Amino acid sequence: MIRHYPKTFEDVFPGEKSQEFLKREQVSFDGIEEPFFMKSLEESIRKMGTDVFDYCVRFQWLRRKFRYFTRGRNRTGRSPGLVADRAFSLYCRTLLNKDVSSFSRSFLVQKINGYLDGLFPGFDEGDPFRDPEAYRFPFPSITVDYLMPVYQMEERVDLLKKADKEGMSYNDFLNFVTNYILSVNDSLGRVKYTLVVKWRRCPPYIKDNDRTI
Repeated sequence: MIRHYPKTFEDVFPGEKSQEFLKREQVSFDGIEEPFFMKSLEESIRKMGTDVFDYCVRFQWLRRKFRYFTRGRNRTGRSPGLVADRAFSLYCRTLLNKDVSSFSRSFLVQKINGYLDGLFPGFDEGDPFRDPEAYRFPFPSITVDYLMPVYQMEERVDLLKKADKEGMSYNDFLNFVTNYILSVNDSLGRVKYTLVVKWRRCPPYIKDNDRTI
């Protein structure tokens, strides 16, 4: 459970530079109306996110089943070592004619993989191919991109549940989380959490300064 903190700090998102950059009156659409564009884009983004999430679930489940000299990834998905990881990659390239590194090493996929055991207790014991409904993205009101800002936080699942329950927009969620981490820092008397914004490299995220990895 997350602690309730009153709204104390000013909103950060969207920033002033972002608002100044987007000249709304200069936006147009080639041959289509804006309502159709907005609806189609939102639906496409949502489906793209849930599809990637589903692929991550199935791929990670299969990857954990792979053994090399009886060694494989443990129940948290951590690597058993370079030898077994290399064997898996070679197996895919040699026998399946597929290079999975461009997919498995992407920022989004790595962060989604870090959520799977927390979202699906007994992840390895089930079977996402035979029972896909048990492994669906569990937040109907939000999208996969909400997972990225809080992936390092201990309270991440509870924060996502709150966003889903209240139907927060993405910027509202970022501002809620920012207020939350600053309040946590104040209550602890130290900087446990830091907001990191590097738009050109990755989405904004919260850094847990207590993490050793």
